[in-house]
Amino acid sequence: MKKEDNTIFYNGRKDERHENGVRFIVNDDTLPQVKGFTAVNDRLCYIRIAGPIFDVIIINAYAPTEEKEEYLKNKFYDDLEKIIDTTTNSCIKILIGDFNAKIWKEDMYRPTIGLNDLHDVSNDNGTRLINLCLAKGFNLSSTYFTRKDIHKQTWIAPSAASLKLWVATP
Repeated sequence: MKKEDNTIFYNGRKDERHENGVRFIVNDDTLPQVKGFTAVNDRLCYIRIAGPIFDVIIINAYAPTEEKEEYLKNKFYDDLEKIIDTTTNSCIKILIGDFNAKIWKEDMYRPTIGLNDLHDVSNDNGTRLINLCLAKGFNLSSTYFTRKDIHKQTWIAPSAASLKLWVATP
């Protein structure tokens, strides 16, 4: 899909319901470096971009919310692991997206989660994200840099601020 000077790679619902869906918006100047886009399902997609030395695979994810059924969360993480495991290891892999995860300030995970998290308690999605990062050798880059709390949150619910957008890198 074209919009102004950008190309949109989208996978998700095509009807009027605004549920799920993941996308990349690529500036047309960068478009020649795009080697491929793969839509896995309405919660996962990835794009491969040619780099000067290594290609980069960016995986875009939208995890089920905390209250969703266990089997949906399990399927999401199984699908995500399959992408990580089956895409070539000669590329740099980056995870981005809304993981609906709250990560607690727990010392044993510091090498993976950094020092600058926002939450005092992890939720189930947070634990799942940490375990995935530990198993696959990723770090949650979103929490590695010192910022004011107001700049750490990516979404403000009526009940509380939340860091929802996470970036994980090897």
